[in-house]
Amino acid sequence: MIHTATLTIHTNRELFQQFRQIQTTYWNRDTKRFCNDSKINQGIRLYAYRQAVQGFAYYQIEMRINFLRVIEQEDHIKLFSEQYTYAVSDKCNALLSELCAAFPPLLDWDVMRIDYCINIKTQYVQQYVKLMRKGDKPFQLALPTDKYGNQTQKPGSVYFGKAKNKKTTSYAINFYNKADQLKNEKAKQQYIDDAKDVLRIEIQCNAAKIDAIKKKYKLPNKSIRYFLNDEIALDTLIFAIQKITKTADFHVKSQTLQMIRDNTTFTKKRKARLIELIETVSKQHNSIWKYKRTLDERGKAQLRRDLIALEGLGLNAITISDNDRTLSTDEKRRGLKSVIALLMETIEHDT
Repeated sequence: MIHTATLTIHTNRELFQQFRQIQTTYWNRDTKRFCNDSKINQGIRLYAYRQAVQGFAYYQIEMRINFLRVIEQEDHIKLFSEQYTYAVSDKCNALLSELCAAFPPLLDWDVMRIDYCINIKTQYVQQYVKLMRKGDKPFQLALPTDKYGNQTQKPGSVYFGKAKNKKTTSYAINFYNKADQLKNEKAKQQYIDDAKDVLRIEIQCNAAKIDAIKKKYKLPNKSIRYFLNDEIALDTLIFAIQKITKTADFHVKSQTLQMIRDNTTFTKKRKARLIELIETVSKQHNSIWKYKRTLDERGKAQLRRDLIALEGLGLNAITISDNDRTLSTDEKRRGLKSVIALLMETIEHDT
């Protein structure tokens, strides 16, 4: 449930110089740091730099690590889980020692960023990506922009991350077709075939989110040993998914609208608001978050209450088009399971 992380240690001048003197270390002009990627095939890349703050110099070394790649170089789909902690730690420590015996062990490095992930096996990857694009957008996150400044999404993916006017963000969310990603990277056909029908969900946790996790779970510090935790990974994934799509299954629009009209507990005003919401969101290029942009603060508060009421009926504001030709009549009648339901099924299957 973990893909990669960026780890760090604050060090002294002596270890910094030892790192510089490793035969495979070089100066990277782009990052303006000393870099060593001699272990990149084993999932490890190291950077070192010196910074001066108020007349004092400090030295830092960063490690970017793909945890499972440390012990498994051929599987490009499988993700690290807590059970692999000591196998990865032992192998990583051995690889670091080959470069410099003074490096601290893996579990003593601190987290700067960690990516919690899940691979969901489903034949409906294309449909789920399309549905996620119609979801809500977490507060302060933004869509990526093209070179002309237009908000856009890459084919086969849904991404919410740093706004253009911000230096960083607490976290980013990425839903994508894993096979398409590997195809775009010109990976081996074997890896692309292995990724068939895999929906990858990835939550990239940056400094503020890491601080929030540390506080929530009362962790003593930011050591990576505390973040290689399946419970934390699952909670973080659920938190982010619910921000976009809630927990209800997806139904075709006509069924959803009929169930709202037939409901005897909703007022006429609530029914009218929900019907307007679903009709608007179902239109091409529309989404919950775009609809929300048209509302004032009072309207947004009402929308939150309406979405909770809708979810209480087991309905989602994101609907499947009645004219969707990628699904059969039976598939549309059954609808598609919620992303949270798929996530929990995957967890149960893997354990």
